[in-house]
Amino acid sequence: MAGGGIGIALLSLSSATNPDNWLIPGILPDPANEDRFKKGSGFFLLGSAIVLGSVPLFIAAGKNKRKAAQLSVSTQNIRQLYTNRFASKAIPSLQLKIAL
Repeated sequence: MAGGGIGIALLSLSSATNPDNWLIPGILPDPANEDRFKKGSGFFLLGSAIVLGSVPLFIAAGKNKRKAAQLSVSTQNIRQLYTNRFASKAIPSLQLKIAL
C-alpha cells in the first residue's frame, strides 16, 4: 500500500511539474493546462494520503506477526522397538506453534 501511494505521488509530480503545464515555471500554472495541473495535484494528495493511511496498517501487522501461529517442518528422532532392541529413526514432522 505504501509503495503504491509513493508511486502515485511521484507520477503525479511529473504532471504537476511538467514545464508545459506552467505559464511562469514554478510560480503560475498555465490556464490552458490547468486541468492537467489540478489532476496531478489531486493525485499527489491522494498518493500522500495512501502512504499516511498505510502507517497504522504496518503497526497492526507488526503486532499480529508476534501473535501469529508458526508452522515449521523438521525431523524428529523416535525410538522404535525392533525384535530385541530399540532403534532410533528420523521421521519428518510438521510443527504448529500457537503463541498464547
